[in-house]
Amino acid sequence: MSNSWSVWGSGSARLQIRGLCLVAAASLLTVPAPAGAQETDADTLVALEQRLAEGYALSVSRQLARQLSLHPDRATPDELLLAARAHAEAGLWKVVDRLLSDRPWLDGLDAGAGRLLQARSAQEQGRHQEADEHFARFAAASAARGSPPPAEIHVLWAQSLAALGRHAEAARRYEDGAADAPGIAPWLWLSAMQELAQEGEVSRLVAAATRIGRGSAVPRDSIWLTAATASFRAGETDMGMRFTDSLSIRARTRLAGEWIAPALLAAGDTVSARSVLDEAMRIGGGGGTVGDLVLALDDSWSTRHAVAKADLAEGRYGRAAEGLATALRDAPEQSRPAMALEQARALFGQRRYSAVHRTLTPWLEPSGGAGEAASVDAPTLAAMWFLSGRSLYRRGQRTAALTAFERTSEIPNSRDGAYATFLIADTWHDRGNTAEAVSAYEKTVARFPRSGYAGTALVRLGLLRLVEAEPAAARGYFDQYRRRFPGGNWYQAATFWSATAAHEAGQAAQARTLFNETIGYDPISFYAMRAGERIGVDTWEEIVQRPDPQLPELAPEHDRLLERMNLLRSMGWVSRAKREFRRQRRSVRGLGQSLALAAALNESGWTWEGSAMGWTVHADQNGQWSLTLLRTVFPLSNAGPLLAAAAREGLDPALVAALIRRESIFDPTVVSSANAVGLMQMIPSTGAEVARRIGLSEFTSAQLVVPEINLALGTRYLRDLLGRFQNRPVAALVSYNAGPHRYLRWREFPEFKAGRDIEIDRIPFSETRRYVKAVLSYRFLYRRLYGLESGRNELPAE
Repeated sequence: MSNSWSVWGSGSARLQIRGLCLVAAASLLTVPAPAGAQETDADTLVALEQRLAEGYALSVSRQLARQLSLHPDRATPDELLLAARAHAEAGLWKVVDRLLSDRPWLDGLDAGAGRLLQARSAQEQGRHQEADEHFARFAAASAARGSPPPAEIHVLWAQSLAALGRHAEAARRYEDGAADAPGIAPWLWLSAMQELAQEGEVSRLVAAATRIGRGSAVPRDSIWLTAATASFRAGETDMGMRFTDSLSIRARTRLAGEWIAPALLAAGDTVSARSVLDEAMRIGGGGGTVGDLVLALDDSWSTRHAVAKADLAEGRYGRAAEGLATALRDAPEQSRPAMALEQARALFGQRRYSAVHRTLTPWLEPSGGAGEAASVDAPTLAAMWFLSGRSLYRRGQRTAALTAFERTSEIPNSRDGAYATFLIADTWHDRGNTAEAVSAYEKTVARFPRSGYAGTALVRLGLLRLVEAEPAAARGYFDQYRRRFPGGNWYQAATFWSATAAHEAGQAAQARTLFNETIGYDPISFYAMRAGERIGVDTWEEIVQRPDPQLPELAPEHDRLLERMNLLRSMGWVSRAKREFRRQRRSVRGLGQSLALAAALNESGWTWEGSAMGWTVHADQNGQWSLTLLRTVFPLSNAGPLLAAAAREGLDPALVAALIRRESIFDPTVVSSANAVGLMQMIPSTGAEVARRIGLSEFTSAQLVVPEINLALGTRYLRDLLGRFQNRPVAALVSYNAGPHRYLRWREFPEFKAGRDIEIDRIPFSETRRYVKAVLSYRFLYRRLYGLESGRNELPAE
């Protein structure tokens, strides 16, 4: 057994053991042992340790649980410690407690790894006093061996001390960690400052701030915001004001309402206080306290209006709506229309769509043809009609919404005219009224020829003509797009569809030329793959145009960067690690070093950063690819668990890898704005539902960051979707991204019945449309890059 164990686990799994609480395997430890059961031999333990390092935390924990159940009275310390590690990485903290409780060898085996696991288990389950005691015993044993605890242990210990409210002691632990890890010492000093701020120890905090110094990746605002806030809280107002001079303007606004303006007002400097508050409202980020102070100084209608606008800009919709309502009562006639529109926007932000209608109706439908609307200028009136249409649409009143959009489009120079006209067409299109849809699409193109909506309308018109078997008319629309919008979002699609129309019109030579142009435009795209399939060209030969470069040895400064990033990640500080990368990325010089660093980042599990570096190299190479560069931009991590999960569910592993690349770029801990988690971006509610089906009892959403668990759930969900839709990948991918209910609605569109290519470009959601095309093109790349499955220009059979 090696002594290379880390308290956070091994490899890219180091973060995933935090916060997990899966106990389903606990009962396995109590299964009676059959006669003749033997201990796990040393070779098996080594093999299991290797599998644990490869990401099989759940599998290894279950296997060891079964092994231990066969000989519970003869388990060796090595066997128990490995089992505890595996269960910790799988988040089985209660099992860790059972495995390690009252073991006499905790402090002596593997440099006290068992004691640390007990500390971590107590910490993860919120027993911080117990965790503190375990950390103290580990530190004492380490000192007796002449090997003081490393920085990671000081950080863990500090976190439990902070949870116990012992902030000064936590700060000391961070300071000790800084002495042990000079490469990331500035970050540890910052954490020490943050703990000292809780204690109000300003002098010690300032001393820590000076230790950080200039030139580190620590943002200066983080340093001096902490120092200024602590000074204000300690009653050291003059010192706090001095520290604010070191802040950026945006950072100062965060202190304006709570500290800076009150200090100026207390000193009798009302003019300066109002200036600070006005600046905070203009820049944003000061919070509602800023507006409260402004109103305390001046309660005029114009001030109430200004405060409400600031609230609206920062998403405080309720405050904004209330403030605008009171300001409107006293506002002069000429200001009232714009303020009513702002009030309606605040109500829309609250999803109070009926209130939006009530607010706007007096301006849109004045009695007797006069009244309020007579004083509304054209741009404001158009915006009112458009917002009214949106609120009616949200309420399900589609016919009334169409009328509002028509009124919007009729007003000259309306900012929303193009969008409103397109929405009319889109609504008729969704309803299956092709004649009305075509008329509105044509109107969008004619009235707003330079709008992006006109471009989308041209593509929609062309696709409709293809569905109706009118290839010549279809090609006219696609070529019109190519002339009007060279380089536009739909340019490659328009080229591909023009080629398709030419082929269907019997113009073989022109079709082949356009298909070749499609491939050359972007050879790794969905359209390029499809174009290659149409004319029998292997697009792979068009992609790889450069020989593989000989990667140089990684520069020492980049080695040190990776060391800092990995150490910060092991402490749970991923955002700090990413800041280290952003700071040094600008100084990377030369193709070789850029590519070497990108590859090293991917190997260390920093796949977002490695892929981004790869795209930078690709741009520097004038858009040309080599195999090494492609593997950098399209990495493959957690390959073993991925292949195992795909095989278990009977899925194409290249499709699973492509989906993960699009969802998370192989970052197992990423969480989206929609709260989708992990490699396959599982929504917690969906994860819980699938977990029940596959027998993961007591599932918690925290387990979604464990790669093996996320893959088990994600691949089963993908398999279920494929089964539900007759193994049609487009249907499954649409459902995975947007939900099965939307696919069930969209498949009634004529384009969805016309063939797999047209249906993809008819997907109403642009994000879902891009998603499906990306996954299908990535599948081709992962097949060829990693040999996950043989195939030449293959896209899903429908």
